[in-house]
Amino acid sequence: MARKSVSRSGRSGAEGFSYFDGATRADVGMAPRHGDRAVRESCDHLPLFDLGRRRTASGSGGVAIATPRTAGREADPLSLGHITSKSEQEPKPRKVNDKAFLYAGGSLAGLPGIPCQDPRIQNPGKRKKTPRGEILMFTPSARKRCERALYTVLNDALAYTMALTLPKDFEELPPAVVKRRFLKLLDWLMASRLTAIRKVGGFWKQEFQKRGALHFHLLLYGIAPEDARTVQRWIAEQWGRLIGDAYPEAEREKHLWWHLRDGWEKRRGERLPVYDSNEDNFQQVNDFAGYFAKYYGKDDDAGLLPEPVPGKWWGRFNRANIPWAERREIALPVRVRIHSQRVGRKIRQKRMAAAKHAAIMAKLKKAYHLPYVSAFQLQCGKHHRPGTLLGELYRKLARDLGDPFGKCGHSPSLRYSSVTLAGKHAPTTVGRILVYAGNRAIEELTNRPF
Repeated sequence: MARKSVSRSGRSGAEGFSYFDGATRADVGMAPRHGDRAVRESCDHLPLFDLGRRRTASGSGGVAIATPRTAGREADPLSLGHITSKSEQEPKPRKVNDKAFLYAGGSLAGLPGIPCQDPRIQNPGKRKKTPRGEILMFTPSARKRCERALYTVLNDALAYTMALTLPKDFEELPPAVVKRRFLKLLDWLMASRLTAIRKVGGFWKQEFQKRGALHFHLLLYGIAPEDARTVQRWIAEQWGRLIGDAYPEAEREKHLWWHLRDGWEKRRGERLPVYDSNEDNFQQVNDFAGYFAKYYGKDDDAGLLPEPVPGKWWGRFNRANIPWAERREIALPVRVRIHSQRVGRKIRQKRMAAAKHAAIMAKLKKAYHLPYVSAFQLQCGKHHRPGTLLGELYRKLARDLGDPFGKCGHSPSLRYSSVTLAGKHAPTTVGRILVYAGNRAIEELTNRPF
């Protein structure tokens, strides 16, 4: 059956273009669309399947396409109905983070960001991934990941801490060898036949002593109180087997004694022993935040060692036996997100100002041996506020160090970003912020429904 053809004027005829042979949208009564001409011309010389412009059987100039199935006969040209110009394409919807989260019983919570209508403020987007190089120090990003992992553990979970060190003459063992033997100790622990040992899970972090010796801190979970000393003895003996083979018998005995200390000793001829937590190498962690600030918050680098130690500076083992906190999320309306993000931003700003003040006071104490003065005293105190002799002295010395006092501001892009709060009371704080933001949103809808 012959195909009906349409002329340029819209009338049918053999001398006109075929409906599929190069007809424009105007020829068939359709509105013209931007970019059709450019698309048609770009299709005229496609090399695939021998596409090209050639004469039709009627002798008029049309577009015929030769494909494997239609080789040797006329074929229909490409249709333009499925092609949309760039200006008509709908932009992809951005992924909006509208959920607040908290770890029930943990120390981490967060509030979602708010949308920004200012075109001058652009989101940075995803960063281009680069090949990861060799790890030689405890980088800020590694510290941030370590903190986040620790904040997602239950605060009231029973935990013990233990340190693994080297003997006095540690130069006989290269640092890389010590690191490999420590990782072997973790493998032995996870594959032990003893149930009390195999159920132990936790975190580890490597550090350097002032003498340059590499040592490790362990934060252990899954240990019953009656099995605490059993686990301590097992770890100390296995560590002695891995490390003490290069030392004499007397040095190995002293090394084992140091790791088996339990904190109970007699003082000044007293009959009853006295417990000293500082002398206990397997002490219970009562203040998790204080322990973290003391051991896991340090910024060390490998400059103290004669040769760098490649590899991770912290890690986890037996993750299934770590008491993780439950993550909870809730989606928030736009108005609730706006109010909650504003309050969270103010909390973050005040914490930044407090950290800046503490850093300045630490520098003043180290450089000029001045006593610590709080930010409230500098603003409202009787002797340290602006205009007083001591207050102006503090400010002058702070300016000499290059750290003048002042508020910490936010960049425009940071004002609209999400807010993460960390600390023992962070989940409670976020819950109270959400209640306040919800009440404000309800009040606005009641008073100004439109």
